[in-house]
Amino acid sequence: MNTNASAQPAESEPTTFLDAFQAVVLSPIQDEANVVERTSVEYGPQRAEAGTELFDVLTWRLLDNAQVALDTPARMLWYCYHYMPCHFDAISRLLLLDRQTEPRLIFADDSDDSDEYLVLDFGCGPMTAGIALNEFYKAQFGSPLRMNYVGFDTSRLAINIASEFAARDGLFPETCAFAFRSSWDEVSLAECVRSIKPTTRLLMIGSYLFGQDQLGSDDVNRLADFVRSVSEVATNAVFVYANAPQAERQAKYQVFLERLSLENHLPPVETYKYRAFRKLRRSNPMVRTGRFSYEVIKLK
Repeated sequence: MNTNASAQPAESEPTTFLDAFQAVVLSPIQDEANVVERTSVEYGPQRAEAGTELFDVLTWRLLDNAQVALDTPARMLWYCYHYMPCHFDAISRLLLLDRQTEPRLIFADDSDDSDEYLVLDFGCGPMTAGIALNEFYKAQFGSPLRMNYVGFDTSRLAINIASEFAARDGLFPETCAFAFRSSWDEVSLAECVRSIKPTTRLLMIGSYLFGQDQLGSDDVNRLADFVRSVSEVATNAVFVYANAPQAERQAKYQVFLERLSLENHLPPVETYKYRAFRKLRRSNPMVRTGRFSYEVIKLK
């Protein structure tokens, strides 16, 4: 995807999520001329004339109410602008909660350089969960994460941005490899088996997936069958769930649990602090408080 982001010299390549977020998401939309042009084309000239800050607020409300289809590169960037920071902080909080409880399921206490992770991220979007996993692992263990990451998303625009993050020098160690698919139907069980060694930890993620309107009941059942089949060939398999806390957002997750023959229940709700970018001219993000439902399930 052409984001018009300028090339950076090697010594200034990003090494953290916020640095990469600035390069991949913020920089392409901070040019006021581009903002006004997109406003005029996509939302009408009256909103362009109202100014970029008002447009910023209007866009948040439109996205928050799901009134705008994420069907153009500009709209996908706006989605990432509003939701990536809070989703990143939610997943980071979830990882910390898992470290503070017994047993620790995601990253075991005996994690070392020989551990390899096969991460299957369903509804990966711009790969927010993968970035959070990498930064959390580096902070906890002080060593590079060995990860084969496969992200699944029906949006080619989201995968384009995820690919940009994967390619950012210094964001991920050389011990990480990436692949992206539009559906888990594109990956056979045999492919997964070839990637799973005795030391491989299988980590499957459904972060904000089950609240998506386009995810039908057949999709949920096929996902559950796929998760069950892959976990059966692993020696260690975990499924990570995160979503907005509203009850209606949990309904499809309950279907997923039933298909896996697991207990049907409502997951706990956690309150956390997250960063939010509400005005393009702010050099520092605001800190807000949010809530999310989460669960870590040991499958094998």
